Amino acid sequence: MNFIRLNHNPSALSRGITFILYFAFLSTSLAATRVQNSALQVKQKTVIHQVNIVGFKFVPERLEVAVGDRVTWTNNDIAPHSVIISQSNTAKKGKEITPRLEPKQSFSFQVTDGINYQCGIHPSMQGKIIIQSVDKR
Repeated sequence: MNFIRLNHNPSALSRGITFILYFAFLSTSLAATRVQNSALQVKQKTVIHQVNIVGFKFVPERLEVAVGDRVTWTNNDIAPHSVIISQSNTAKKGKEITPRLEPKQSFSFQVTDGINYQCGIHPSMQGKIIIQSVDKR
């Protein structure tokens, strides 16, 4: 009978076990970091910005947001208003963003592009949404 003789070196065995444990720890740490990063990205996507309509003006008139943020217009004025696009790189001019907003009504819109907008009823009321760079977040 032939036996295969294995070299039983305890220090090589302990190095192997140490390597396996280190690799398992490293893999777990990387996975946890990915989960934390994706949780931060989800939080960044849910930012809601407020624009008040008051005194026949959009307040603020200029708003910096990230793609995916939401803008909510609230009519705190005495007259009805609406929001339409006056200039955009991707959307059609005159496209309605909000329906007609009576006093105390609100409407939310998810931002996909920078736009200039105006009131569809009172064109002298104007505002702007600017897409901020990623490093500002």
